[in-house]
Amino acid sequence: GEVEDEEVKNVIQIILSKVGAKIIDAEFVYKRKIFPTVEVSGKADLMIYGKNGMTVGLEVLPFADEDGIPTLKLRKNVCAISKLNLRLRETEHDLLYGFLSPVINMVVKGRLEIVIQDAVRALIEKGSLHAETSCRNLSELATDPVNIMSL
Repeated sequence: GEVEDEEVKNVIQIILSKVGAKIIDAEFVYKRKIFPTVEVSGKADLMIYGKNGMTVGLEVLPFADEDGIPTLKLRKNVCAISKLNLRLRETEHDLLYGFLSPVINMVVKGRLEIVIQDAVRALIEKGSLHAETSCRNLSELATDPVNIMSL
């Protein structure tokens, strides 16, 4: 842990590395509402691969808030995809997507990394909120004389 103002701060580090994924025959629909409007549907195959695959890393700082409720604070949140291959098929413009595949893969890779980071952040925040609610409920039960016997 870290020492800050003579108080030890623990940090939890979680690293998932070399994660591979394969999604085959996923149906998709993409609608772009701004100019130029585009609507595409079809099937997609997505693979995350390579020597390092995907790495997801996070640092969580557990602490008690001013009310003594356990809370988690996300300090670092990283997602890096080594190689991604997205293949679109059964669309109206298969040939065009074949030519644009490197650009599409680059854009999707970046967006997927952001989506995964947002999902991790939401999971940590939801877990903190759930822990806070549970602790408050337990605290209320413990202070009510009628409920003490039921604990």
